[in-house]
Formats: sequence, structure tokens, C-alpha cells
Amino acid sequence: MIISNNRLHWTRGAHGVCIPGFPGPAPVSQSVKPELSARLMKRLLLSAVLGAVCFSAAGQGTFRNMDFELARIPQNQPWGFVPADQAFPFWTVYYGTTPQTQVVWRTTSVGTTEASLLGQFPADSLGGPTAIDGGYCASLIGGGIPGIGPVDCSISQVGQIPTGAASLLFKEQPGAVPNNPITVTIGGVSLPVFLVANFPNQYAVFGVNCSQFAGLQEELRFTAPSVVGAGYGLDWQNIDDIVFSSTPISVPEPSPLGLAGLGLAGVLVLRRRIFIMSLLNPSPQLAPGSHQRSCWRQSTRRSWVRRSAFPRSWHQSR
Repeated sequence: MIISNNRLHWTRGAHGVCIPGFPGPAPVSQSVKPELSARLMKRLLLSAVLGAVCFSAAGQGTFRNMDFELARIPQNQPWGFVPADQAFPFWTVYYGTTPQTQVVWRTTSVGTTEASLLGQFPADSLGGPTAIDGGYCASLIGGGIPGIGPVDCSISQVGQIPTGAASLLFKEQPGAVPNNPITVTIGGVSLPVFLVANFPNQYAVFGVNCSQFAGLQEELRFTAPSVVGAGYGLDWQNIDDIVFSSTPISVPEPSPLGLAGLGLAGVLVLRRRIFIMSLLNPSPQLAPGSHQRSCWRQSTRRSWVRRSAFPRSWHQSR
């Protein structure tokens, strides 16, 4: 190390490299330029990696614990009730509109409204649900509460939606009731949920389009609606890996073949009704093209319109 002219140099042989922050560059010969180029490339590569990580973190706005991996419950802890703020940091659990201070760990109910944190292992040797991915995931059961009736179960978090967010994706294991997916609301607005990908016997990826909320401070809420059944409603929804995306979800549109089939079906129904009306009002023996035959056709059409516009009971009373 050499100090000269207010410059601090780390020397390698006869040459040195200046430490950033001190005035003036150190003299560098052509023999060390390849070494410095390699170091510069490494620093640029490291900066790019760090920038990508920072961009990925910023891509979720101010929302936290979207994959539920910040849970502070040990995997080997026996199943039972645990504090909600330790099971779901940064989230608030609701049964209906009532915030909850306790949730269940490593098991689920069989009909009672309940929020559970699932881990890597089932509750006992008899088996049971486990996390979709990683160490933890959330399980929401829309069931019932004794003395109250069916009650929804939800978790919510308030944060800023990323500026470039176009959609929100999440993994889900649907519950016992078909066609009853989890409800997603942002800012109190219920959004249509679309199936993005399906992995049978594992999980499905669902998503909602949310570009209208980009850059806003809003509440994000997932709700397992209660389904009325024998005794209580029962429907569980396991969710994990919630992530905002800059790519919108394409909404499926009807195919041209399907639209053509629908139009053909409408034409056939119309022709059938006209045929039935012709049987109810048989054509008189009139010469083709005559004025009387044209008047009969107009009368038949008016009669068909009248019969279509009024209920059957009205015709019977006539």
C-alpha cells in the first residue's frame, strides 16, 4: 500500500489500483487492464443480479408474506391452535367480519369456519393436508359457526399494488364443492377468477386481472365462501404463492364455430315455430301469387306474433 499525493493505492508489483472515494485515478499500465476488465465485468454482473432481485421484490409492491413462508411456527410443533399473527404475519384473518386472534396449525375442520396454516407434515399418522409448496400455505374453510350459521372465512392485507401490475396469480387446491372457487377482492371489488393452468392431483393456478388498481393503496382479500349443506356449509380452499404479474390474463372468447352453431340452433327453433303455426292455421286453396294468398300469409304472421307475445293462459281464455 502506498500513500502519495493524497492518493491511496493498493499495489501489485509496480502498479496500483485506486480505492473508490479518494481523488484521482492511479496510474495503470497496459499489463493490468485485462485484470481490471475482468473485475469490472464481475462487478457489473453482480450489480445486474442485485438489481434483478430488487426489481423482483419491488414487483410485489408493499405486500409481504405472499407465499406464507414468514410463519413463525416450527414444523415439528404439534397440531393445535396458534396465534394468528405468528401463523400469518402481515395478514388479518376474518370469520365473517370478525377479526381472529387464533388459527389452527397442521389440521383443518370438518364443517366449522376455520383458517389453518398447513406445514410440510400432516397432523398425525392418519395423514392430512400439507403445504402446496415450500414449508407453509394457507387453508381457508368456509363453513359455519354454532348458533350463527354459515360464515365465510377470509384473509386480507392492505398494501400498494405495484405500478406495472396487470394481473394477480396464485396457486390453489380447490375444496369439496365443485365450481366454487375462492373469491378475490381488491379495494372491495370482487374480481372474476380465471383458470390459468391445471396440474391434476397437485394444484391449479388461478388469476385475476387487476390493472385498474395499479399503483393504488388497496386491501387484497381472499375469501372461502360458506356453502350451505347438511348442518353447516363445508368448502376448503388451500392457497399459496400469491404474486403480481405484468402480463394480463387473456379472457377466453367464443370460437367462430361455436357462434355459428348457436346461430344455426336459433334458425332451427324459428323454423320449427313457423311450421307449428302453419299447422294451426292451414293454408286455404288459393292460387299462387294471388292477392288473397298474400293476405292469408300476413294474417298468419300476425297470429304467430300475438301467440308469441302473450302467455298460453291468455290464448286459452280467448
